[in-house]
Amino acid sequence: NNVTPIDLKLSEAGNSIYNTITDLWQLYSNNLIIQYTIYINGKMATFVKDDRIKTKNGAEIIICDEPFEKGAQGQIYMARYENKEVILKWYYKEDILSKYDIINKTLTTVQSSNIPNLLLPITLTEMIGKQFGYIMEMAPEGMYPFSQILYSKGKEFNFKTKKTRFDAATNIASTVAKIHRLNMSFNDISDNNIFINPSDGSVRFCDCDSISLPDNKPLVKGKDI
Repeated sequence: NNVTPIDLKLSEAGNSIYNTITDLWQLYSNNLIIQYTIYINGKMATFVKDDRIKTKNGAEIIICDEPFEKGAQGQIYMARYENKEVILKWYYKEDILSKYDIINKTLTTVQSSNIPNLLLPITLTEMIGKQFGYIMEMAPEGMYPFSQILYSKGKEFNFKTKKTRFDAATNIASTVAKIHRLNMSFNDISDNNIFINPSDGSVRFCDCDSISLPDNKPLVKGKDI
């Protein structure tokens, strides 16, 4: 079960930028698993603490730590932008990497749509090689992913009263209703993409790039609600 890297030089820009793809072949119970890791300038496009990247407008984003989550579309980092803590979502899924302009339009539309209870997108990053991401607001203190509230046993995850449970459900429903009234859809509603404060029933939806506009096909094939 040895991992054999195969380096393939893909492109050059001047003498400075080239991308290499390593195919990691691993055999488990006769099932071949192929994973792709993109390299830029000989360095894997994964960030570590204090790395700096630029927004599409040239402002600086500082990475606070290594990725704390790896989702279906990209890696998730804590970062700082304009002296505020933010979340960076860095894409690696190939079919999304070709849709920079569509994602930019989606996030810009969401920013101005006045939809309640969203962790709003802030800005896209610049392109690094063929990769990019975007930063979004961080969930307020006291909010937890719905998955933690559902499956964890700690008292901090318990709803304060039956009313706060009802308020959370009402806030989720009103957010989805507002999205639908704008002829949009949220295509990846899951227990990891909704944050809830069990003390007061307030909610926030994350991953606004999963919202599809009327004239665009969904970027994500998730739970279409």
